[in-house]
Amino acid sequence: MYSLTEQIKEELQGISGKEALRIYGRKLYELLLSQPRLSRLAFGGIDYSQKEEARNHFKDLVELLENLIEPFAKNDVDIINRARLYRAVIFGYAQNELWGLNEL
Repeated sequence: MYSLTEQIKEELQGISGKEALRIYGRKLYELLLSQPRLSRLAFGGIDYSQKEEARNHFKDLVELLENLIEPFAKNDVDIINRARLYRAVIFGYAQNELWGLNEL
């Protein structure tokens, strides 16, 4: 089975720029919703420092996003901050969907 990052990379082949960021966000959102039990566990606070495989997958996912954001950033700090914000938005939307908060 493909890791989350591998699935997203497959979708991104031959695509760059804003379109790549849009696809990354959509695919991450879809994958989070397709595995609600695992997503809820992640939102509940997986301690990645104690789970080497999970931490490595998460690092790969973050690295991919940072590479996609780099052309739009001013410096390394800007890349990190933009990647964190983008991830937070995607995870927030998925969390709201899973918990039924989008219907409020």
